[in-house]
Amino acid sequence: MRARASELQAAIKPLPVAPSSRGVIPLFEGPFEARAGTETRIRRDALSGPSEDGMAPHGHKFDPAHRAHLLDPERARYLPAKEILSKFPLTAGAAAVDIGCGPGYWTIPMAEIVGPSGRVYAVDLEGEMLADLRTRLEARPGLPVQVMRSSEDRIPLPARSVDFAFLACVLHELDGPGTMREAARVLRPGGALGIVDWNKIRQDIGPPYRHRLSPVQASAALVRGGFSTDEAFDAAPYHYGIVARPKESREARDAG
Repeated sequence: MRARASELQAAIKPLPVAPSSRGVIPLFEGPFEARAGTETRIRRDALSGPSEDGMAPHGHKFDPAHRAHLLDPERARYLPAKEILSKFPLTAGAAAVDIGCGPGYWTIPMAEIVGPSGRVYAVDLEGEMLADLRTRLEARPGLPVQVMRSSEDRIPLPARSVDFAFLACVLHELDGPGTMREAARVLRPGGALGIVDWNKIRQDIGPPYRHRLSPVQASAALVRGGFSTDEAFDAAPYHYGIVARPKESREARDAG
C-alpha cells in the first residue's frame, strides 16, 4: 500500500480552478442553522427544494464565512466523526478521499484510521477551507494527508486510485451527478463510497427541511449517479449513513 500511495502521488497533477468554478465544497449545516446572535441569510434561489434527480437547485452552497461552525465542539457531540467512520469500510493502509473536506472535520479522523501506510486526499473548492485545514495539519505533521483543490465535476485524482470515498453532509447540496460520477471514477474495484447526511426531519439546526434528502431519496440519487446501495443505517442522532459501490464493481463482486 505504501508503494501504491507514492506512485499515486507522483501521478497527481494540480487542477486549475477558475474563480467562477462551482464545486465540491463542505456543504454542512452552516448558515442555515438558527444560532443565537447570528443573522441567517438565505438567497432567494436557495428556497426551492431538491430537483427531480434528487439534487439541490443551482446556487445553494455553504458560505465559507461560517466555516468556524464546522469545528464547533457542540457539533462533535451530535456528530462524532471517528465513531461514525467506524461504521464504514475504511481501514488501516487504505487510500481515501474526503470530498468537500472543509477545514478537515472528517479528514483528520480518517487519516488517524488509515495510519502511516495509508493516504487521505482532502479535496475542496474553497481556498479558505483548505487554508484552515493546512493550518490544522501543521500541528499534526505525521498525518498522511494531501490537500487538493477540486471542482464539483472534477476530483484531481487518477482513475481507480482510492479504496474509499466520503461525502459527509454534501449529497443534499449537489447540483447534479458530476461529483458521484467522479467518485465512481476514482474508486478502485471493490472500493466504496460512504455517505453521511441529515435526516429529513424538521429541527432548528441543520439545513432547511426542503433541502434535505430522505434515505430513500439519497439512495435513488446514488443509483442515478451510477451506484448501488446498501440499506441506510443510523449514523448519529440526526444523521443517516449509506454505503454505496459503483454498479459494475458490485456486479463483478457478486458474480465472483
